[in-house]
Amino acid sequence: MFRLINHLIVAAGIAVIAATLIFAETRTGHASAVNNPNPNPSPQPAPQLVRDIDNPARQPFQRQLGFEVTEFGGFSSFTVPAGKRLVIEYVSASGVVPSGDSMQYLVVTGEVQNFIPVAQQASAPGVVFCVAGLQTRLYAEPGTSVTLGALRTGSTGTSSANISISGYLVDIY
Repeated sequence: MFRLINHLIVAAGIAVIAATLIFAETRTGHASAVNNPNPNPSPQPAPQLVRDIDNPARQPFQRQLGFEVTEFGGFSSFTVPAGKRLVIEYVSASGVVPSGDSMQYLVVTGEVQNFIPVAQQASAPGVVFCVAGLQTRLYAEPGTSVTLGALRTGSTGTSSANISISGYLVDIY
């Protein structure tokens, strides 16, 4: 008798689970294999190429300028192409100055000077390495001269700097 009760309980449990699955399947809208003549689902479509439709005119831009920093500073510049606006999103810089000196980096877009915070990275006998990096948003209009520069506190010895910018150009109509 005990064995019969156990079998009935197991059968009732299986019936409850089956009813739950059938009910959940019809509630979520999934077709069962009985209702679907093709039980193999269609394969997922291949990934599609995308483009930024909000900003179709964006053109990636990167520029690195290296220069000597003499006396109290050194500078290098370039001109934004006609018909384009330059948006600078990141600036990084590195430089070497004699011990006892320090360096400050800047980006000049038109009439606006933007200074980049500098961290002294390391030093070696007779020299100090200065690095900087800054996520930003700077704008330069068509035909504007963009100047990258480094200022130093001393005037003796030699020093040099490399400044890189990245962002994008936008067509101006």
